Amino acid sequence: PEALPHAAPALAETPQPAVEPEPAAPTPPAMPQRVTTRFTLFKGLNGMRVGRAEQVWKLDGERYTITSVAEASGLFSLFASGKFIQESRGEITPAGLKPSSYRVERGKGGADKTDTAQFDWNAMTLNLASGGSKQTLKLPEGTQDLLSFMYQLAFAPPQSSAVKLQMTNGRKLDSYAYWVVEEALETPMGVLNTLHLGKHREEGEKDTEVWLAADYHYLPVKISQIDKDGDGLVLLANEIELTK
Repeated sequence: PEALPHAAPALAETPQPAVEPEPAAPTPPAMPQRVTTRFTLFKGLNGMRVGRAEQVWKLDGERYTITSVAEASGLFSLFASGKFIQESRGEITPAGLKPSSYRVERGKGGADKTDTAQFDWNAMTLNLASGGSKQTLKLPEGTQDLLSFMYQLAFAPPQSSAVKLQMTNGRKLDSYAYWVVEEALETPMGVLNTLHLGKHREEGEKDTEVWLAADYHYLPVKISQIDKDGDGLVLLANEIELTK
């Protein structure tokens, strides 16, 4: 019988270099069950101490509650009566906070000094009530309120130099674009590594800037609220109490 031709030797496969996976964004540590942050309240460019504030974060299963109470003290209390109270309630989702209600009371309260926002995620509508007037708006996905947005960033810290979000203050719904920079912040608790969020402010425009402490779950440790005249209030944390 004829001999079968020799089979050609198999070519050795050239080993391919291993592809290094891109590093995943760091996962922030789980939020504590309760956080109480106490602030000193300053007013004006000279930083005159005018009062105090306290924010409390509570986590109950998949539900959260955030309350913020600010009040004037000393001579300034003669000009600013009552308290400034905010409350945000909602649930925790894989994307972070999903608010269901927001409420703010100014001064002595009353319907004319109370604003509310109700988030209907089933109908995708936002119901606002302010000063006796009501309106219903389309609810964009991921919308936050003026209080929850700071704590939402604790669940999803910005990974770039800019962040965009939809936010309501109980009176209206707006889209905001914030720049983000790393900053060492001096506080009564020492120098903290923070992410500083702000936006380019036009003349006569209100603005809110926030500093988030990287070593404290990216919680807000400084909040600056500028009014139309360029003046405003600053809240600077002096104590953070964590309960696991």
